[in-house]
Amino acid sequence: MKILITNNSLSELAGSEIFVYELAKGLRELKHQVSIFIFKEITKDAIIPQKLKKLGVKIINNVDDLTQKYDVIHCHHNTTATLINSRYPETPKIFVSHGWVFPICVPNIDIKFNKIIAISDEVKANLIKKGFKDVEIVRNPIDTQRFKFRKFKAKELKNIVIASNHAGKPCKAIGQTCEPYETKKPQYAQIECLTDCEKKPIIQMQKIAQFYKSKLLNIGASMFLNQKGEVEVKNNQIWNIEDAYKTAELVFSIGRSALTAISMGVPTCIYDHFGYAGFIESKEQFEELERTNFSGRIPHQINNDFPILDPIVFGYKFQKNVFKLKMLSDLVKEKYSAKKVVKQYEKIYKEITS
Repeated sequence: MKILITNNSLSELAGSEIFVYELAKGLRELKHQVSIFIFKEITKDAIIPQKLKKLGVKIINNVDDLTQKYDVIHCHHNTTATLINSRYPETPKIFVSHGWVFPICVPNIDIKFNKIIAISDEVKANLIKKGFKDVEIVRNPIDTQRFKFRKFKAKELKNIVIASNHAGKPCKAIGQTCEPYETKKPQYAQIECLTDCEKKPIIQMQKIAQFYKSKLLNIGASMFLNQKGEVEVKNNQIWNIEDAYKTAELVFSIGRSALTAISMGVPTCIYDHFGYAGFIESKEQFEELERTNFSGRIPHQINNDFPILDPIVFGYKFQKNVFKLKMLSDLVKEKYSAKKVVKQYEKIYKEITS
């Protein structure tokens, strides 16, 4: 099949961008022709476009270059979907919604999509609330071969990894505010909150690291703590996060990054600017957290205050978590394996084009 995937950007190492990479890679392995249309310009030295081109994937950044006919169009983000629909109004299309926080993740009601997909229960519920029907859930594709399980033996917290773009953002728990946020709301709401706030996840992670004399490695956050303990803004993302996980005794993370850490068998704690969900310790907790794509937005937590983590209790949790890691890794392989997810999409493409 000739498949066109649309996405706002391919420059960041973020959720939808890596999703596109895994999907395109899997479709190429199944011998499909894959092109990708992106709305934003590609930044210099962007990693994902380079990797896609090596796979034989064509990247298009200009509407005028959309001259080929496609069998099916796989849309992310209503901005690119609207542009694509004006060029290909009759081509079969699906829309995949990656989240409920941003309006761009809600399908344009003026476009006739043959199928609407959500990546989590939370996203599906949001789409149904907005009037969309027959929404299907297809989970995030995770390369479980790249993030292969390793037997975990460490008993001390020597290295703690932060793999989240949201650890330094303003706190967003419902009902929670602070004086700096209220007085400077417009600029805080944009993303950057550089206060040394004890409720900020990155500050709590630093306290845990200091208590255990651990090294704190920030591999995915655009906000990080410098040597003075101050929050700064910097693109600190890396591609080979599995190398960092191999050195880690604990990962603070959310979403896709949490799944990759769990897949490798590293104890993982979910904590973002929406709230604290804690360690993933059981199948029941795994299934509860996947409803919100492994974020701090869980029903029993969302109205609570951000916690001040007790290092001693935290250490106990860390030790307790060690013994269930293989079971959790197997859950990721069972539910999120990229090979399985790509075949699910291939089946959907065939259904809407037959």
